[in-house]
Amino acid sequence: MKLVERDEHLHELASLLKVSATRSRGGLVLLGGPVACGKTHLLAAVCENAATAGALVLRAVSSAAEESLPYGVLCQLLEDAPLPAEVADLVGRLAGDYGTGATDDGAPPHAGSGPAVAKTCQLVSRALLDLAARQPLLISVDDIHHADDESLRVLLTLARRIVAAPVLMVLTADEDPHSKPAFRTELLRLPHLRRLHLGPLSRAGVAELVRTRLGADSAASTDEFVAASGGNPGLLRALIEDHQVAGRVRRHGYGHAVLGQLRRWGETTEQIATALAVLGPDATPAALAELTGQPRDTVDHALEAMTAAGLLHGGAFRHPVAPRAVIADLTTWQRAQHHRAAARTLRRLGAPADAVARHLVAAGHHTEPWALDVLREAADRAEARGDDRVAADCLDLALEACSAEPERTAVRFRLLQSEWRAADRSPTRHLDSVVDGARAGHLDAADAVTLVRQLLWLGRLDDAGQVLARLENGQRPANAEGAVVEQAHQWLSWTYPALAGRRQAARPAAAPTALSETDPWLAQSACLADALTHARVREVSDRAVQVLGDLRMSRRSPWSEEAGLLALSVLLAEGRTEETRRWCEDLGPVLSPGGAARGRALALAVKAEASLRLGEPAAAAEQAREALGLLPPGDWGVAVGLPLATLLLATVRLGRFDEAAQCVTRPVPEGLFKSRWGLAYLHARGHYYLATDHHRAALADFLACGDLLRGWGADVPGAVPWRTGAAEAWLRLGNHSQVKRLLYEQLGRPDAGGGHSRALALYVLAVAGPVGRRVQLLSEALELFEAAGDRYEQARVLTALSLAHHELDDRRRARMLFRRARHMATLCEAEPLCRQLLAVPEELRGGAAEPEPAQGVTALTESEFRVAVLAVRGYTNREIAHRLFVTASTVEQHLTRVYRKLGVKGRKELPADLEWSGAAAGRSSQNAA
Repeated sequence: MKLVERDEHLHELASLLKVSATRSRGGLVLLGGPVACGKTHLLAAVCENAATAGALVLRAVSSAAEESLPYGVLCQLLEDAPLPAEVADLVGRLAGDYGTGATDDGAPPHAGSGPAVAKTCQLVSRALLDLAARQPLLISVDDIHHADDESLRVLLTLARRIVAAPVLMVLTADEDPHSKPAFRTELLRLPHLRRLHLGPLSRAGVAELVRTRLGADSAASTDEFVAASGGNPGLLRALIEDHQVAGRVRRHGYGHAVLGQLRRWGETTEQIATALAVLGPDATPAALAELTGQPRDTVDHALEAMTAAGLLHGGAFRHPVAPRAVIADLTTWQRAQHHRAAARTLRRLGAPADAVARHLVAAGHHTEPWALDVLREAADRAEARGDDRVAADCLDLALEACSAEPERTAVRFRLLQSEWRAADRSPTRHLDSVVDGARAGHLDAADAVTLVRQLLWLGRLDDAGQVLARLENGQRPANAEGAVVEQAHQWLSWTYPALAGRRQAARPAAAPTALSETDPWLAQSACLADALTHARVREVSDRAVQVLGDLRMSRRSPWSEEAGLLALSVLLAEGRTEETRRWCEDLGPVLSPGGAARGRALALAVKAEASLRLGEPAAAAEQAREALGLLPPGDWGVAVGLPLATLLLATVRLGRFDEAAQCVTRPVPEGLFKSRWGLAYLHARGHYYLATDHHRAALADFLACGDLLRGWGADVPGAVPWRTGAAEAWLRLGNHSQVKRLLYEQLGRPDAGGGHSRALALYVLAVAGPVGRRVQLLSEALELFEAAGDRYEQARVLTALSLAHHELDDRRRARMLFRRARHMATLCEAEPLCRQLLAVPEELRGGAAEPEPAQGVTALTESEFRVAVLAVRGYTNREIAHRLFVTASTVEQHLTRVYRKLGVKGRKELPADLEWSGAAAGRSSQNAA
């Protein structure tokens, strides 16, 4: 590798070599620095330059593996030196004897002291000085801190005698004051010693190397290389090679470079580094000392050395690949042992439960008696911060430590809740075991009711019924547990009336249970469901808004999702459709404790239903389609009926009958038709059959809705308007007596949806009745649909009203209503309705060219024009006020002036092409200008 930022060191060493050669002045250099900072590369460059200059170069490389081999370094130095016979024989004898570990007489060598060592020092020193007298001499020893003691004594003797000889001795050593202290002390006492420090590369040095090896156009930034290497040349070399090979940091490149450098420090530092990798974010000097059994000073010194070398920053590895490489270098058994030891260490030091549990989970099977409590507490902490995957991992391991069945059921239930919320786990893995435990009475009432909800979601009504029956038949006090069961019945009476049964439907409406007695989200769900069942939505509308607002602050309960959905249903039932859509947009990420994807899917499904009620089938279809695509079919459970019914009805209104047919043939859960969502699906399918001229099939679906509702005892206001659908089917089949019976039944019932059901009945009654009564009935229906904001139904009524006026010879009124109907149908993209409009008499369609008071449009102010355009599009005064950020009173005043300027009596007579007339008038004014 090219030497970067080492020119100063090379220049100084070259000067010392020149002075030594020309002035016979000896030089002694100790080249220090952290591990792997380029000392070896710099020494090699110095040796190469010296050999080129004509010096005799003697080299040796020390290693920890040969540190106990006497004279090992000295033999390396003198191996190729032209020595006198006496010295050569001595070196050969030393190499042979200590290589085999025995002297000539068979005794082990004792070269650490005594006259033999002193004699060896003298002979070698004199021989080397004689060589230097004939040719300048460079002696280089790399990693002197690993040299054997005998060689060090010889080198120290020589170092004292080279002051007046052309000898330059260059030694490299890591900066470790505890390594060879005696040799280091003696060396530092020599007056002619020069100390040079070699540190990590600067940012500029790193940038230069990266540009040299990867080119100036490299996608990787200098900061990335600096952050991962710390300027360590060895690590930097590995990083550059990784980017050349794979374009990323690799364990087999950078990771192995880290391992190689750690091994150079020795066993103690490598042990501390392994502990650091295992502990990860839980690593502290105290924890490292406790885990490794090393003194705190030793740990601190090792951390300082690794930090100086660029391996660590802030007490942690610089790149996540490094600890992964260290851990991967262990066997499976070793990893488990390290993590178990880490868990015990952290517990002794009082670390948080989730930190201890992380290592218990990593170790796998455990035998510590205290582990169960730690794992439960860690699961609590994980659930509180929304980390369901970690909670499930902790509970999985805790399950192994449970012996009693009630305890195992409780842990399995918590595990089921974590897996229910976690997007990457099957919510049915522990379901059967939990159901068995609930049947045996091992779950408390609150958990059992939550289990009932999840079983119903999955369509397992039989299991849910058995768990609920066990609750009802059990001995429970008339306090919180009794309140939980009562709230469950209130909720079931609206969502799954098939399970609640007639007894629950006939039960008088009860006051909501105090929220403090049970799970507040379950209590809210019960209250809202009870209001929907008994058509008291106006009484709880403020509570519904409060529930939706609270979802942003607390959503970890399994009932928060249900409460949110019921709150949106209350707003829809009250006719606050546009407001419901706004809430859906805000609550998508937080509606469900099961994660953002599920929350968005449910919010989109409700938003699609709201869009359909506003007469926007294209938007409804797109939103329902997107909702269905956010979750796998199995994750929807019976709730798939919500988006599927909306998509089916929307595609029917858009005339996309092929897509509607796919919705009809799509498999649905068996339990769907025992829930409210099943009613919505049956109702939508009936309209599909009606639109495709399968009148008897349509009638069967509508009547099935009625049979289900009556069988459940839940045929209440706010349910699907099955009577009007059945009346339309009977009308197509020519049975007018059944039409009238059903419609008068519907009109005699209260309407919980802002008159929407009444308007539907009036429309069908008008179409089925004599033309003389038709205008009055259709006019009332139109007013109700306008108040509800349903543009699609407005277009249908306007079409029928136009034809009625045409039959009554009110041609001008008929043509005006026709234009409004055509405009509304076009806005809705209702293709079948548009085709129906094309089939009206020619004089109605031709009347579109009749002059309208377009000249009056130019008299409207900009504010009046905006209000008028929104009114033509079918928005209510309240919706116009919200869109334009004004009050409803201001909207009414603007409309009054609009009626006067255009010469019309009210909203119904506003020209349908007002928007285009205004645009044309604006262009004319610009052209005139």
